[in-house]
Amino acid sequence: MTDLRNVHQKRVAVSGRFPDFSKAELEILLRARGAWQVTNTASKDTFAMLSAEATGKKPDKARELGVPILLPEDVRAALGAPLEGYRERLAFRIADRPNYYKNAVLHIGDPASDALIARIEERIGFPLPEAARNLYRQLDGISWLWTIPKLQDTVDAPLPWNEACHQDGELWRRLADLQKHNKSRFTMGLICIPPAETVFFEQWDGRMFSSDAYGPKDTVKVGTRKLKAKEFFRNLFIFDAFHGYYQAGLWADPEEQTFNIVYGSDYGADWTWCKPIPFEIYMEYLAWEFGSNRIIDLVAKLGRTTSMHRWHPRTWMQLEPYREL
Repeated sequence: MTDLRNVHQKRVAVSGRFPDFSKAELEILLRARGAWQVTNTASKDTFAMLSAEATGKKPDKARELGVPILLPEDVRAALGAPLEGYRERLAFRIADRPNYYKNAVLHIGDPASDALIARIEERIGFPLPEAARNLYRQLDGISWLWTIPKLQDTVDAPLPWNEACHQDGELWRRLADLQKHNKSRFTMGLICIPPAETVFFEQWDGRMFSSDAYGPKDTVKVGTRKLKAKEFFRNLFIFDAFHGYYQAGLWADPEEQTFNIVYGSDYGADWTWCKPIPFEIYMEYLAWEFGSNRIIDLVAKLGRTTSMHRWHPRTWMQLEPYREL
């Protein structure tokens, strides 16, 4: 079987509808593994084609060109287990960037201990999903702030979550000042995923969001799910404090025993405004886009607002919080 765990600088084709992944998800997974281009048809320099059907115009053309074809039942194994090798891939992508991207903070935490993983499982009430378990066995926390132009010499230490999302604090004042004096070339990316001890055991309710306004029978709608509000907020954790107005929360869903990312907006006032993003896809998108923006809708059916920007021809919407500081 063709190995898709490392497709650095390769062209990969994706054709048809897959039962376990959307087309957008497959592109993100391939891009995060280094794919230079993801197309819908094969050419002579295509490394592999992922095809929903064994026969048809596009897979038949790929065979004529000698391009290996992977069917839906082959895809997961070819990509590797969820978030397998993530630390190594992220480190490679960071090191492979041109040197005009200046790292201000760069720290990837050590793996989480078995004891910590057991405590997390006790807190959420179910076993860690495979993607999360694989990630925490490689690293516990990511702090990465980069800018163009340079903000400061690189600091190899965790960035405190409350500093990362405090827009009136010193860090954001310095970033705003850097942008003010470099409007034509300023850009940045920020990932601030605290250690799991903070994510799962900090008291977030009443600090970054509040369930006080909801009674025992009140419900909220998260994506297509209707949930009891108190239970939703009990299983909501701040995961990526990348901005003051917006934050990424980790929703541990006890019913489906999954991890999803949901976004808070308006400084934590609204946590139900967009569809949940699968945990694996969120992390892989960070690796691909270097924390410069966040994915908010995998099918791009949301209307445009000032905080969303569609990049044609990508099949999703992005949250771009750093366009105007």
